[in-house]
Amino acid sequence: MPRRCRSSLRPVLFSMEGFAMPAMPLFISVSEAASLPNRCFIDVRSRVVHGWDALGAYSKGHIAGAHFLAFDRVFAREPVFELGRHPWPDRRTVAAHLLGALGPTGNAHHRVIFYDDGGMNFAARAALCARWASFKNAQILDGGLSAWVRCGLPLNDGAPAAADHPAAERVNDFLRQTIAGAVPQILGKAAFFNAVKQGDRLVIDGRPRERFAGRTENLDARPGHVPGAVNRPATDNLDLDGSLKSREALCREWGAVIGSRDPRSIVQMCGSGVAACLNAAALDAAGILPIGEAVLYPGSWSQWAADSNLPAEIGYRDTVE
Repeated sequence: MPRRCRSSLRPVLFSMEGFAMPAMPLFISVSEAASLPNRCFIDVRSRVVHGWDALGAYSKGHIAGAHFLAFDRVFAREPVFELGRHPWPDRRTVAAHLLGALGPTGNAHHRVIFYDDGGMNFAARAALCARWASFKNAQILDGGLSAWVRCGLPLNDGAPAAADHPAAERVNDFLRQTIAGAVPQILGKAAFFNAVKQGDRLVIDGRPRERFAGRTENLDARPGHVPGAVNRPATDNLDLDGSLKSREALCREWGAVIGSRDPRSIVQMCGSGVAACLNAAALDAAGILPIGEAVLYPGSWSQWAADSNLPAEIGYRDTVE
């Protein structure tokens, strides 16, 4: 039986001063983002989509005033075969680069809005990393750069006005004075293996269907998926125009995937821990599972497949049996 959506009430965060404040939604519409007087757009288009020239894509057209941060350098560590293609980043690195982009007045409450043009996967990962690094109001621009253009809003061209200069000298004080926002629990390989072995977790794999089923694999060490995993391609969260589906549609579709299982048993994975972030964010937007209760395995299939001692399944499954 499909699971009902939870209450539409927003979760509550507490500021450092002790006053209760509603948690900022993860997604923000183009119209709302464009009207905000104090916000910082961060362009996180990735070389995965644009070859090795993501900065070139930024230079050809970006939201006015947007900063460019290299996704693969800031929101992931250097790829290592044993750790996967996009290892979860260092918290200090993320904080330093964001403080550098925001300038001297930047703080943990600043509205930081991430966008890409690759289906919001990279923006979702960046926003969750930013919240983990204490920027609690980090958000994802719904529909990305394409939605901005469809709304008739202008783009600027040219290289970044200022180079990406991490504010390393401010990081220690910043992290001492702030706490992380609501973000998923991060599982390493050993913890994820134990969870799979115990059989009490529902593993959701956000890769495209062909890769999940093992019919093709051009990125990682071998085809297939983690035994027992269920496929929910991250692209299924989007309408035809690339924007997030309605809350009702997300609730209905995710309910069919999860069935009667407790959403808190879900572990999100994908190929390298990027698309999985969009799946986790979509569950939050649907009111099924708050982002602070989500669980993420960033190593994902790229890490699992690299270990030939770990099992793999071939075939397709998109619902809980």
